[in-house]
Amino acid sequence: MAEPPSSWVTLVVEAFPDWRTLPEDCAIPLGIDVNQWDHGEAIDAVGRGGGRPAFLRRLLLTHPSGRPHHEQFDGRFWNAFTEAEAFAWAQDIAALGFVEFVETEGAPDLKAGEFWVEAKTIEESEAERQETERLVKDSGGMLFRGPIRLVPPDEGLIGKLDRQANDAVKKWRRQSSGRLITFFDLRTIDFGISRDQALADVANWARRKAHADGTSIVVCFNHRWRAPFVVEGL
Repeated sequence: MAEPPSSWVTLVVEAFPDWRTLPEDCAIPLGIDVNQWDHGEAIDAVGRGGGRPAFLRRLLLTHPSGRPHHEQFDGRFWNAFTEAEAFAWAQDIAALGFVEFVETEGAPDLKAGEFWVEAKTIEESEAERQETERLVKDSGGMLFRGPIRLVPPDEGLIGKLDRQANDAVKKWRRQSSGRLITFFDLRTIDFGISRDQALADVANWARRKAHADGTSIVVCFNHRWRAPFVVEGL
């Protein structure tokens, strides 16, 4: 017996009823074909909070229909689910009150009580992405990496976080009132980088940044929005 469609599939089919017209290598048909389960709890939380219609509109903006497909569409599409995670965290974990998606251009992504919430996704570095693609291509679709001595993270990760936080602050300062939470999903750590050291560096950066900007910073690792490893300024 076939398993029932996941929350992810149900949502995406509703947002993109013409998904069968998309290229085979597009994230949407690929996810539907494997009955993608990622983000299910966050999607369900958005639905409980009444945010599903607005989130459907959000997804459509990331991946426009009727235009030639571009790989950037897939990246924006996946990053939208960080907003769903931020919604779920604000509603179910932080209990900030009624949460809603903000559909005003140039504003933070969410409003939750007195807080504005901006969701940010931190992916692997460009060098790591290119190296992974090369290895997969050279090995015929399989990724093999042997043991390696772990090294401390370089300044690239913290620089990326800092730029994203500055963008969130810029959006927040356009608003007339309220406090800011910048919610990060740190999706992965580059291969060969000490994860423990990287997460410690991120936590130290968040402490300094939240204090300097007078904001709050939340960071979860690899979609674990129920248990962020950083909560600063709240």
